Amino acid sequence: MKFNRDMIRSPQTVFFLYIAVSGLLIMGFRFIFPGADAPLPVFSKNWRLIQGALEFFTLFPALAFSALVVPFGIAEYENDYYTSFSPGFFQRLIRPVITAICAAAVYGVIFFLALPLVRNAGENMRYDGELYRLAKERAYSREKDGEWLEVAQLLAICNRVWPDSPELAEIRTQAAIHIDELRYTNGDNRAAARANAAANPRSAAVSVIPGQRQPVDSTEAMTMAEAALGEGRFYDAHWLATLGGRISREGSPEAARAGRLAARAWNQIESLSPTRVENRLYAVYRLKLSGYEAMLAGDWIRGFYLFQELLELT
Repeated sequence: MKFNRDMIRSPQTVFFLYIAVSGLLIMGFRFIFPGADAPLPVFSKNWRLIQGALEFFTLFPALAFSALVVPFGIAEYENDYYTSFSPGFFQRLIRPVITAICAAAVYGVIFFLALPLVRNAGENMRYDGELYRLAKERAYSREKDGEWLEVAQLLAICNRVWPDSPELAEIRTQAAIHIDELRYTNGDNRAAARANAAANPRSAAVSVIPGQRQPVDSTEAMTMAEAALGEGRFYDAHWLATLGGRISREGSPEAARAGRLAARAWNQIESLSPTRVENRLYAVYRLKLSGYEAMLAGDWIRGFYLFQELLELT
């Protein structure tokens, strides 16, 4: 029994048991009282574990020091007397010293490896929580405007963070219904366009602009093109003038008029080409967007370098 008692009271065993019991108590306390609410209910369990791990890592030096001292208080001494720097004295201290060295190595692993990983996991949860709330708010805002395609995209972001969130069940159902309606409506529009093309082969080469009705002849197409040009809708004007030229007779005055009108619209389109400053601003915008997309994809290294490049540009 003396062998078993000595093993239990050895510095290594005491250190391991002390740290293990202390860690379990700290983790249990933080699991019950996390100290801060989880960013989202779906993260509640992992968030509590992370808070407990952070608390344990913070207190590890104090726990390790006390665990190294405890064996000296429970050791049995048989009236042994050791002089300073005697072999017996060093023999008694060799196990505590080895335990202290191992504790320092363990703390190095915790400080340089485990602690950054746990902190990063907590920051990711906070980031995902903010992303979820922002996407949720914008989804409800787009719902009021009836922009269901954007609502579906925002709900997809929410679903990536919190799959099948119960608080978004109603708006997901509404979005699915309206997107199905849009799909059927677009299918009907495509069927009508195919029927019109079959009835009028000369106009089949150019389809109607979305949101506008098909002009019945070249004269009406020219009228619509001039109206679009006057309103500053140069692409629409060019489209309609081209359409009018294709459905008019070759060599007719309408065809010549359509050509002139299409040329005027195209000149206006070319005048809208961006300047050097606008090109630079767009390049900065694309770089910022690429960095943000890298963050959403979890590619933090690429996102870091993209934002470093953006910082140099701006």
